[in-house]
Amino acid sequence: MVSIAVNTSAGPVNYWNAWHEARGWLDVELDLRRSYIPTEVASLRKAKEDLKNFYMSMHSNTGALIHEIDLIEKAQQYLLLSEIIIAGALGVKELNFHLPKNINLEIHGNKLNTILQQAVSLARDNNVQLLLENNWRGSFSTVKDLLWALQKFPRIKMCFDIGHAHISHNGSETEFIEQMSPHILNAHIHDNSGQTDQHLALGSGNINYKEIINFLINKTKINRLIIENKTEKEITLTAEVLKQIIKK
Repeated sequence: MVSIAVNTSAGPVNYWNAWHEARGWLDVELDLRRSYIPTEVASLRKAKEDLKNFYMSMHSNTGALIHEIDLIEKAQQYLLLSEIIIAGALGVKELNFHLPKNINLEIHGNKLNTILQQAVSLARDNNVQLLLENNWRGSFSTVKDLLWALQKFPRIKMCFDIGHAHISHNGSETEFIEQMSPHILNAHIHDNSGQTDQHLALGSGNINYKEIINFLINKTKINRLIIENKTEKEITLTAEVLKQIIKK
């Protein structure tokens, strides 16, 4: 059965868990870019207890694992590894991450391969499933780039972002899904006009979302549809649309 989850970015930075619990949204993707989580060991233990009513995945704060400035590159790489440890400490089973939008794999492929080897090994040790998300432009928005990583590292699965796919594969989203189907584990759900990454409620853009979501449900082993909208109203609208699709 496919579940409906909600990304935490629409709620407050602090006490996001109380905000979500008050609305009955207990299946969440904790967005580390916009939602606070403690990092001290004692605080993480308490947070794990406080969050025991939630089913949680996490969205990484990393974005520049390869960078022109060495210090920034190292900081971003250590951030991803730290997030894997935090996810493990919280009992979070899935960590969604991006790879850089502007990268030449012929030049930087070996370096990126080494980084991913470290991440996969640490994720295995911490019982965390890594999920690579498709970008909406540039590197890792194409089947070729995504398979470069996913075939090298079978332990990494995919978070299929339908809004991103609409921009990069407008009109051929289902073909994209079919090619990536063995790797897809969950999906980000939001709408846009096909030009920019707007994160609108379903029906507010021009994505053929019914066809795409039904295709995802029927053609992949997807387990969660994660709503990625900016406001409570948009989340509510998208959730109602998803319930109707799943019901059928």
